Amino acid sequence: MGVSDGSQKRWRRKPASTSKKSERSVMCIEVGDNKKVEIVKGDITKETTDVIAHLTNPSLIMGSGVATALARAGGQEIERECKKETNSSRRRVATTVLTSAGQLDVKYIAHMVASNAPNSSEIEKCISDCLKVVSEEECESISFPAVGTGSLKHDSEKAATTIFKSVIRFLESSSGPLKMIRIVLKDDDLVTAFQASAKKLNEEGQPGMLKRLVNLFWKSDSTTITVKDKPSAITKNLFLEIYAKDNATINLAREEILKIIESQKKKERLEDDNIGKLSKHQITEIEHLCEMNDIKVTIEKDLNRIVVVGHSEDISKTFTEIFQILKRIGEAEKEKEKAALHADLAEIVSQGVQWFYVNPSNGDHEEYDKRTNATIEKAYSKKEKSVIFLLEDTKCEIVFAMMQETNLDTKDTLKVIRKDLKAEASVRVPEYWEFQPQDTNGKELAVHLVRLYPNDPNHKDEYKNISDHFQQTAFQQILHIHRIQNPSLFKQYLMKKQSLDEKSGSNEKFLFHGTRGDKLSEINKHGLNRSYAGNTNGNVLQTIFTSHAEMKSHITIYHLDNYVTNTSLPWEPRCHESGRRVVLL
Repeated sequence: MGVSDGSQKRWRRKPASTSKKSERSVMCIEVGDNKKVEIVKGDITKETTDVIAHLTNPSLIMGSGVATALARAGGQEIERECKKETNSSRRRVATTVLTSAGQLDVKYIAHMVASNAPNSSEIEKCISDCLKVVSEEECESISFPAVGTGSLKHDSEKAATTIFKSVIRFLESSSGPLKMIRIVLKDDDLVTAFQASAKKLNEEGQPGMLKRLVNLFWKSDSTTITVKDKPSAITKNLFLEIYAKDNATINLAREEILKIIESQKKKERLEDDNIGKLSKHQITEIEHLCEMNDIKVTIEKDLNRIVVVGHSEDISKTFTEIFQILKRIGEAEKEKEKAALHADLAEIVSQGVQWFYVNPSNGDHEEYDKRTNATIEKAYSKKEKSVIFLLEDTKCEIVFAMMQETNLDTKDTLKVIRKDLKAEASVRVPEYWEFQPQDTNGKELAVHLVRLYPNDPNHKDEYKNISDHFQQTAFQQILHIHRIQNPSLFKQYLMKKQSLDEKSGSNEKFLFHGTRGDKLSEINKHGLNRSYAGNTNGNVLQTIFTSHAEMKSHITIYHLDNYVTNTSLPWEPRCHESGRRVVLL
């Protein structure tokens, strides 16, 4: 929830109960002590409550229905604040953003964020969150339109039922400052729908709704419906005065009455593993529910048991609602277990396979998070053609044949890479390699240069082997030879070599490669591809690899401070204009 600064000093509060000539009272529901839900026919832009609420989109664009009317009546200030809010972050569905109200006679506009096509359940969540937010802001009154009946085109009567359920349940359970909720209807059709919804809820006697909250009175001389609740304080004692000719007769009558009362009572036990997981709020909800139905209740969390005493019909109705509470706990627990299982699975997958995307700015391989990694690998393992997933609220798709990720909103593309970590782990780097240094976080460096010295006992055989191959065709002086230690690329090379050897036998050759000097850093880190082909005659790109070092040693476009060869991987020399050249083996 965000509250924009705006110009709230210009707001002057008027009494919420101020009447208007254009307004017609339709219905009043009194909930508990001094809490009311008023349904009126009128113009919502003329409301004088603390808050006017409306349904909006995650971008907070006020482009249709009630939003347009509020923007027109309140001025540009409201839209400016909405734009400021969306610039800071994208709003999640079923959350509420408060802004000032511009020129309207209210303190805030409550923007209830919903998806493009919200269902009744989502709208109920939006209203509940809105009521919670404005109550936390110490607001005492709020006005709603007939939420869902405008551009969303929900059935008016069903929309009315959703609104009734949301606001009445909130007022019944809340002890906050919010005392008045007004629902403003724009036409007679909506008035009829809300009247029908109230009547239907009353006749059906849905648990927790109007049946236990209100008595409905129809006036023949008016289309107005007045709905009032039962007193919230439950009478604990009922006094019955008995008149008879003598005490014996009174005592006999008393005994018979007590027998009848006891015969109507029933004791029931409800046992469920979720009872021990009830929160304080849920226990209070159950206790209040039983009190409203004249049932005595004992909640034994340690024994996972609820014991109730009361009339059979009341117990049956109460148990129905208690079961719903316990069901929600069970569903929440299953979701937690499911999330934990997915997290464990994602961890296991990440230990064996890791997917990367190539950062277009620097060529680095960036890991997908573990959950996304598991989602991609699951689709890949099933040999599906592609997989669609959400990444930072953005829908993306990877097409495996192309090994490419596409942002389905912007159409931007990225190259993706799959690494078999288990296979790599089974491959060892050569024993003659030096220790691979680590960074400040203790992570092994991706690339390490090791200069080979012809007189070093640990280097001389490797140095001689490389220099002999070079001198066979190049006949030029070697200044330096470096070994490029890139464990990841080396392991990938060996795994690919093993695969090819199994299919066609060994066909490994010593080949030389020349390329653009400014690409050496990328080659050392990520390997070779045809875009790095050398230019031997000034305008024609020749083959990447050759068995003759002489051909590659005559590259003169980029001048580097040494000649370099390498048994399997490239390296990065320092560039200057000395006229010296680099060759990769």
